[in-house]
Parts: sequence; C-alpha cells; structure tokens
Amino acid sequence: MPVSPPVAGLSQDEIAWLEWFYARESLDVAHNESRWIERVIRTSPASEPLLRAEVLGGDQAAAGFAILARGAMAVHGRSGLRPANALHTLPKSNPANRSESVSPNPSPNPSTVLPPDTEPNKLLDAANNLLIAQAFQRGAEIYHALTPVPLPTLPLTPQTLPNCPPSGDTKSSLRFITTLLRFENTNPAQTLQKLHHTKSQSNSNEPLYFEPYRKLPFHQWCSLIRDAYRESLDVPEIEGVRSIEQTLEGYAVNQPSNTDAWFAISIQQSLAGCLILSVPSRRQAEITYLGLHPKFRSKGYGFEIMRFALQWMIEQNIELASLCVDCRNLPAIQLYQRFDFNPTEAYHAWATTPQWFAETLHTPT
Repeated sequence: MPVSPPVAGLSQDEIAWLEWFYARESLDVAHNESRWIERVIRTSPASEPLLRAEVLGGDQAAAGFAILARGAMAVHGRSGLRPANALHTLPKSNPANRSESVSPNPSPNPSTVLPPDTEPNKLLDAANNLLIAQAFQRGAEIYHALTPVPLPTLPLTPQTLPNCPPSGDTKSSLRFITTLLRFENTNPAQTLQKLHHTKSQSNSNEPLYFEPYRKLPFHQWCSLIRDAYRESLDVPEIEGVRSIEQTLEGYAVNQPSNTDAWFAISIQQSLAGCLILSVPSRRQAEITYLGLHPKFRSKGYGFEIMRFALQWMIEQNIELASLCVDCRNLPAIQLYQRFDFNPTEAYHAWATTPQWFAETLHTPT
C-alpha cells in the first residue's frame, strides 16, 4: 500500500519515487522513517537533497536512497531488493550496451546495469556504492548509516557493552564504527530536585562559568571545540574527518532561534570546554555535545556541567532530555546514569569518507 512521504523540498518525481520505494515496506516502517526524512530534507542546504540509486541485474534489482544533510554529511536512508519489472525509473536492460554499463568503480549516475547472474548482495552493494559516490560528488565529507539493534544487558558495564563488528551484518563500503546508545531522562526537574543538595564532584573548589558561545570570536570557539574533541572516547575514528565549521553547521539544525543554547565553559579564567544543547521539538532538548579540554578531564567537572544543562532545560520548560553516547565511553555513561538518563535505543554506526571509500574500491575482493 503506498504511503505519503514528506513533501517539503522534494519534486513531484522524487515524491513519486519515495512512494514507490516504501510501497513494499510496512506502514509502521514508512511512517516512522518519514519523520526523520522530512526533518533532514527540511534542513538540508542542498537544492536536491534526495539521492537515489537503482541497479538492475537480470530479473532482480536493488534500489536505495540517501539524503544530503547540513554539515557536509550524507545520511543513508534505506536500500533493498526489488523485482526488476517493478523498478520506478530505471530503463530496461539493453544487452548491447551492458558491457559499457559495468564499471569497477561506481559512477555518480544514479542507475546502472549488472550481469543477470549477479548475486542479490552484490546488487545491494552496487546500489549503496552509487549513493556514496553521488554524495561525495555533491560535497559530502562523511556518509553514515545507523542500524537499530537490541539494547545491551543492564546494568551497563564493559562486559555488557561488546564493540566487536556485528557478525552477519555488513554495509558494503561502509566501515563499522561503534554502537551508539540513546539515553533519555523523562523528568529533568525531578532529577535536579533530587540532586539539589549533592555536593560538587570536582576535585577543585574553582567554580565553572558558562557563557554563550557568541561572546567568543568564532575562531576561538572553533578552537575550543577542536580541543574538546582531542582524545575523546566518543567516536574517535571520525575526529578530523569534517572541519569544525561543518560539524557546527550540522549541530545547528536543532539550535533554538530565540535563545543561546551553546556554551563556552571556563575554569580558573581559562577556556576549558563546551556544552552544546539543541531543541528538536517544543518540549524536548538534547545534549548534543559535552566536552572538556584533556587537561580538565577526570576532575569531576562533568557533574556540574550536567547540573547546569538540566537547569537550563527546566528554565525552557523541557520535559524530555536526551543524548547519544558511544558505548565505549563508560565514564560518560556512568555520569549520565547518575542524572537518571536511561538507555532507550541502540544503533550500530557505520560510516565512510572519500578516502576510505577510495581505498575500499581499490582493495581486491
């Protein structure tokens, strides 16, 4: 049964294509995914944010899509097998020109034809590679995908948070990076009241000062973010893949327009870290990034930063607080759990960059 995907920012042809693609998925899947698709497309700076790919191989075919997002990023949507005679736009196979359609390297062309005996997983790989190639040609600096997985066993410990590459789950040219955990606090006010009399956990009596990032010269703000990323336990594999400016552009998607939610943190009159909050919906806020310069870590300052974050949320009448964290960052997870954040979702995170993608294409299989 066809579904109605998001309309904003898409042409009639793109809308028809998405309707065709999701007609073979369940209504629940189509409905749930349409929300994030609409959000990414609405905030994308690209004039044509939807990337599509179709690969024909005999009586089978594969199709998929991705979206160009803010911050020089491409987000993988979904890919899957389709009957060849049901393809929406791909021209029928022409044996006369099939040889010139097959290339060892993916082309930015959104459709291609492979030999009729191509295995289904190879068709899917080819479709995904076409999407990645299009994304990098359009200026993306990173292409990523998230796969929902079951939550790990509670309580969260190093033993219950294995990070080995998932067996039987591959993403062609994408590298498995880590498992991301989403945490939520459904009552920030109650948590803050409970911790009202809790003493600071820092090893120093020096107070922390928070000021809106706009009070800093932009180059100094970028330098502060860069220092906070150094030696981070949160997805260190992609440090330096995107410029700080592009990373901040991605963070800005959900920045509230009527208030400052990005803060520079000072300790002993020295810039020490940053706190970036976002508001994706009226009553929901997210801790997008919390980071300290390496020399200020492991001193208990994170407790006061979290207290400040929840206080800010209460002042904005926020009812649901959320965040995502790398499962390997156990110190951060333990801190979040002290503030009543509980895991609600888990994802395998996959990514590639232009350099990684080129290396994959030139690796013999």
